Amino acid sequence: MTKDAITSQSPEEVRQQKYRFSLLCSGNAMILFALWAVVRTIIQFNYQGNIGAENAMFTAWIPMVLAAGIADTVLKLIVGFSARAESLGKRKKGIYIVLGIILAALTVLSMTTWFSVYLLLYENEGILGMIISVAVEITILYAELNLVVSAINVRKIEKEMGRDR
Repeated sequence: MTKDAITSQSPEEVRQQKYRFSLLCSGNAMILFALWAVVRTIIQFNYQGNIGAENAMFTAWIPMVLAAGIADTVLKLIVGFSARAESLGKRKKGIYIVLGIILAALTVLSMTTWFSVYLLLYENEGILGMIISVAVEITILYAELNLVVSAINVRKIEKEMGRDR
């Protein structure tokens, strides 16, 4: 038996394998970014220390920021674990694709909003903090878009392969 006979795959199977792996990696990235959001929030709140009267506006925003952070973390975990499950062939639910699109849209909205806040960040964190924040947000957006595109392509290829067989 030759090596080609053992590893012979159709082009569709190769593409499907590629997109499944990409879906797995993006799902893992979503889980890691969700955990990173929790760690970042804890660090930021500990770094703030005592909030004085001059930061009363910040104090008023804390519950809303926490609620948005919790929602973001939960959505990323749902999307990440669902993408992992589908990439491994365990279950197939389409809602995570919609949630991934929503997360990507919220990330874009968040990034456009952050540009107005970057001047404040520059004063608090310096230029390096700004660059790191932008780089992380762009990486998150890439992972979200890659996840959605990979999930759609996996389903499209499975549909094509189902018609052929």
